[in-house]
Amino acid sequence: MLKKLFTLCLLAAGMAQAAFVWIGGEITTAAWNNQYNWAITGNTSFGGNLGDWGSFGPGTPGSDKWDQITLNSASGAIDKLEGWTLKLRLINSSLTSSMIKKLQGGCSVEIDADSVLTLKNFGGENGNDGGTCVLDCDGVFNLEYSKNQGGEGILASLGASGIMNLTSTSGTHTAKVKTVSATLEAAAISGTRKLITLGDGMSFEGAPVVTVNGTEGWTRVNNEQEAQEASENGEDAYWVTNDSTGISVSWLKGESETVPEPASATLSLLALAALAARRRRR
Repeated sequence: MLKKLFTLCLLAAGMAQAAFVWIGGEITTAAWNNQYNWAITGNTSFGGNLGDWGSFGPGTPGSDKWDQITLNSASGAIDKLEGWTLKLRLINSSLTSSMIKKLQGGCSVEIDADSVLTLKNFGGENGNDGGTCVLDCDGVFNLEYSKNQGGEGILASLGASGIMNLTSTSGTHTAKVKTVSATLEAAAISGTRKLITLGDGMSFEGAPVVTVNGTEGWTRVNNEQEAQEASENGEDAYWVTNDSTGISVSWLKGESETVPEPASATLSLLALAALAARRRRR
């Protein structure tokens, strides 16, 4: 009865599009594979073909269920996820998968500002279907590479607090991040925000195209020196750094003209008045 009420609350909150909504307690592999821990909506059902990896739960290798999966106020870890057409949404949740197989076309991941998704032992395979994974992240996305990705890459959209941490478990690996769209909070003061962190042994395959939102009235420059020059001219400027440590965006507020203090302004007015009076007497 409680699960039914909880499910109704979720649907009333606008999550009716989710085919699988987690209603269990702590997330474990066994719990993930138990249909009674899911509220199943839409024209779908629980189950799947027992694959080589021995998993039944939605979004896992061997499953034939790839509809939207939503976790709300849940945390835990599972053994494996399949990135074939995985559609995963985290709300105030934390999920770790000990293995993620591919991330490719039809795959979408949403992480809100209060959520963390950690995918370990990640590697693509030669000759897969390709395609791009769409990442919409306001929270934290951790991806640990075990070998180079086999798909076409990731289209990352980072909100005002979204970050990506890309690390390598062994050797050297390349991250196929095709585009990065970042949103800044109201940029009122100088600062730097790290968008993507590359761990040891990691590098980008090519140079991701980076666009920055929330910078109306700001001028994009190439580096800090140009930003300093723009600031001295009263312009608000920002620049993007893409190097071996990852991608960051920095901004520098334009320097405003010095406004005299009230006491100094008063003395100046008195001096002008005295000068004008002397001229009248002459």
